[in-house]
Amino acid sequence: MLNYKKILCAAIILFVLVALCPGRDCFALISEENDSLYFQMGLDTIFVNHSTDYGDTIATLPFEMKFDSLPAANVKKITFKVKFDPPLEFLDGYKDSTNWSGDITIITTDSTVAVTLSKDTVLAPTSYTPYAYLRFTLKCQAELTANPVEFVGEYPNCIVELENEDEAYPPDDDAHLVSGSVTGADYDATFTIYNDSLEGAIGEEITVPVYAQTNFRIWSIIHYIVYDSKALTLVGYTPTTEYALKDTVDVRGDTLIITRLNAFIAYEDEYATEDILYELKFEAIYDTAWDGYSTDLKFIDDSCHAGVFDSIMSCNQLNDPYDLIDGSLYLDRYEAKFTMDYNCPGCDSVVSRSDDEARVAINLENNFRAGDTALPDESIIINFDYNPYFGFGGFDDNTSDEVKLVYYAHSDSVSVRQAYDAGLDNYYDKHHDATIFWLDLDFDTSSYTPDYSSRYVDIKYIICYMPDFKFAHVYDITGEVFIHYWNEKMVPVKDSVEVLVGEFSTAQVAGDTCTTTQPLRVRSTFDLDHFSVTVSCLGSGVYMDGIDTGFVSGVTYQRIDAFSYRVYTSGDFEGIEAGGEDYTKVADIKYKTPSACWPAEWIEFAPAFSNDTMKNTSSQNQYVALAPDSVSVYCWFCPVNPPPKGSQSDETALLPTEFKLHPCHPNPFNAETIIDFDLPKNGRVRIEVLNILGRKVATLIDDELEAGYHSVSWNGANRNGFPVSSGVYLCIMHACDYRHTEKMTLLK
Repeated sequence: MLNYKKILCAAIILFVLVALCPGRDCFALISEENDSLYFQMGLDTIFVNHSTDYGDTIATLPFEMKFDSLPAANVKKITFKVKFDPPLEFLDGYKDSTNWSGDITIITTDSTVAVTLSKDTVLAPTSYTPYAYLRFTLKCQAELTANPVEFVGEYPNCIVELENEDEAYPPDDDAHLVSGSVTGADYDATFTIYNDSLEGAIGEEITVPVYAQTNFRIWSIIHYIVYDSKALTLVGYTPTTEYALKDTVDVRGDTLIITRLNAFIAYEDEYATEDILYELKFEAIYDTAWDGYSTDLKFIDDSCHAGVFDSIMSCNQLNDPYDLIDGSLYLDRYEAKFTMDYNCPGCDSVVSRSDDEARVAINLENNFRAGDTALPDESIIINFDYNPYFGFGGFDDNTSDEVKLVYYAHSDSVSVRQAYDAGLDNYYDKHHDATIFWLDLDFDTSSYTPDYSSRYVDIKYIICYMPDFKFAHVYDITGEVFIHYWNEKMVPVKDSVEVLVGEFSTAQVAGDTCTTTQPLRVRSTFDLDHFSVTVSCLGSGVYMDGIDTGFVSGVTYQRIDAFSYRVYTSGDFEGIEAGGEDYTKVADIKYKTPSACWPAEWIEFAPAFSNDTMKNTSSQNQYVALAPDSVSVYCWFCPVNPPPKGSQSDETALLPTEFKLHPCHPNPFNAETIIDFDLPKNGRVRIEVLNILGRKVATLIDDELEAGYHSVSWNGANRNGFPVSSGVYLCIMHACDYRHTEKMTLLK
């Protein structure tokens, strides 16, 4: 049975509570401001929506909360409300799933966002902890300022409900309700005019790129660029993209005004890396305005603008930060370099006693279009002077080129000039760097005095060709640029011909007392196959005490008298390769004093060379230079050493003492052999070649000769100049009562 008394008692108590405590607070334990509770919105910086492809255009602001001191129970519900002003636009929001697993409810108006986090229970945080995130976009604005996102602090907009049904809300002040903000990011732009170094640009079209590097989409551009109209003429403008509304370049005196404007529905991508925005095209004018060979192109900084693009309109004109980098065009010095090349295919860089022809290619290296089509003739003139060793041998134009050249030759000089031809371009393009003609040179073998250290000879460039007073020069294709030797823009580079030369020399020696030894050396610029030389010390105060030839196989000697020896190569000589500057010792010459010498003295002298010959591997005689150096002997208490018997004390000591026909060398031989013979006195000499049957083949000498040492060569031809067959031949010498025969073997 129900206890009506207890039910009635409970009803009376409830009635009294309702009567005395109207409202919800009668059912909550606590609902009050809590100064240990803090709400905080985050900060972010973004670009205006649609204004960039690469930058961030969405701001994400975290909502965070903390308690300085723990409340009596856990948190089960969070409510907060923020307000914002244009140009911010709320996009969406979401909970922090790590810190809140319950629901999130978002209610928005044009300028507020109310958020409720429910259906979860978490420990009250003692440090700022994120529970939700709000996302905003930024509309176009005139100034890049901070845009606040502020809490609406009036109760019950920002409250926390605890698990024990208590409610807490932070004090309505900036310390407990920390507002967030969205700030517009800085827009950066750099525009650069290209710096360039130009070659031969007068009269040509020059392209000058203007580069852009931005972190935003460009809606509009206005550039003012100052240039020197005396040096440049604007001939074109090329944008890299098409602008819908306006894209023009205006010329006002020395100023270019470039205006580029997009339609509202179009935009140009930003230049995240430097790239060409547009190109200016100029023609270079030859004028003193190229002072120092350069001209500048400069932005007028205060007049240049760049507009940022969003989906609706141009946001702003960029003035700061805004980098404008000026440009400069440098006109390289015009230069035509003419070089000689003796080593090209078909060229010839060597002459000798048996080869008197050389051939040189003349090359042109130019950094401009050389050859004026406006002048009928002679826009290119280059002159040469032959040194005493050369004469004009011929001219060969490079007909494959687009310029016709002609020559004018004089006894000691030649002038090569352009001749206009209507069927050709009549100019050499830039960087021609090739042969334009060849010169054939005739070497005067009789005028050359052998000198090993001066074996390189050349022809020379000259300024003026005197027969018709023509100065060397080159015009460019416009006829306005004129280069020549005086302005140092016409650059001649010469090369040399090498004369094949051999040399006999002795090294300088300071000898011992009473006796000394001096080396005899050879060197050559050709492969040496045979040599012969007579070395004498007649009149020096010493005599020769012998010669040692044990250094090179096949080198031998013949004593003439006490003051002279002949050193030569025999049949087993294997040759000496061309050695350039290197010497090969072939003998040691020994000197001795003939007396005691009183008082003591140094005897110093240089030996004399004569009857010298050197042949190459084709048995051709080559130039021989003689370079004896000094030798000295100290004479003091020397033994009395009179010259050996048969010596003479006057110049007749250099003459042979008897008639003699020496064996030929080489033997056997192929192309040519050398026949040496001695004459002790003047007289008629006949040397003949007979075959093995005794029939005359050729007469080599039949003439009056002076006394001395002689040689003659036979090239294996008969008296009519026709080659004879291989075999054994006889060489017979007739001189006075002397008659002698030597055998020779010709091998083919």
